[in-house]
Amino acid sequence: MTSGTDILTVRASAQTGFLREALELADRLAEILGQGRSVPDGAKKLVVEIRDAVRSALDEHSGRWSSRDTALFSAVEDLERQYLVGPSLRDVSLSCNGLRTALDDALADRYVDEAPFEDLFEWLYKTLQVSQTDLAKMIDVSDETIARWLSGRTGKPEPANLMRVQQLAYLIQQLRHILTPLGAFNWLTAPKKSLGEISPIEYLRTSPEAFGVVAELAASLRAQPST
Repeated sequence: MTSGTDILTVRASAQTGFLREALELADRLAEILGQGRSVPDGAKKLVVEIRDAVRSALDEHSGRWSSRDTALFSAVEDLERQYLVGPSLRDVSLSCNGLRTALDDALADRYVDEAPFEDLFEWLYKTLQVSQTDLAKMIDVSDETIARWLSGRTGKPEPANLMRVQQLAYLIQQLRHILTPLGAFNWLTAPKKSLGEISPIEYLRTSPEAFGVVAELAASLRAQPST
C-alpha cells in the first residue's frame, strides 16, 4: 500500500519534471524570439506547450499555492496574453523572460525541498562563501557539526537543523540574484529596523512564523528597482 508520504514524493517529483519541461520550452522560445524582428508563427505552439506544462506542474501541487506558484501562474498567463494581443516581439520577449525567471525560482524552491541534505548543504556553503565558523553561527550549531556535514560523515540531521539549513538556502536563493555572497551575508546578519533592530538570522529564531516574515523581506528587496 502506498503511504501518504510516498504519494507526496511522487507528486513533488512530477511537479519538478513539468517545471523543467516548461523551462526548456521557454528557453527555446527565447532563442527563437531573439533571431528575428517579429514573433514567428511557430511560437504559438511553444506558448501553448509552455502553458500546459506549467498548468500540469501546478496541478501536481499537494497543498496551498505558495507566492512562487502564484507568480508562476501570473507569468504564464501574461505570456499567453501578450502573444494573443499583438503580438509585439518586445512584449512577448519581456513576458518570456519573466516566465523564465519565475520557472527558475520555482525549480530552485523544489531543489531546496527535495535535494539530499549533503548536496543542499554543500551548495549552501559554496554559494554563501563564508567561513565554517560564520556558517555555524548562522545555523546555530557547533564548528564541529559543520565540519562533519562538509565531510559527508553524517546521517540525517536533526529536524531543527534541517529546517534551519533549508530556510537559509531558500533565503540565499532569493538574495543571490541581487547581492554578492558577501552582500547576502551582511544582509542576513545586520540589524533591520523592520525586525525590531535585530538581524534576519536572529529573527528566524524568535517564532515559527518568523521565516515567512524574513522571506517576504528578502523578496521585497529583490523586487526593488535597480539604481
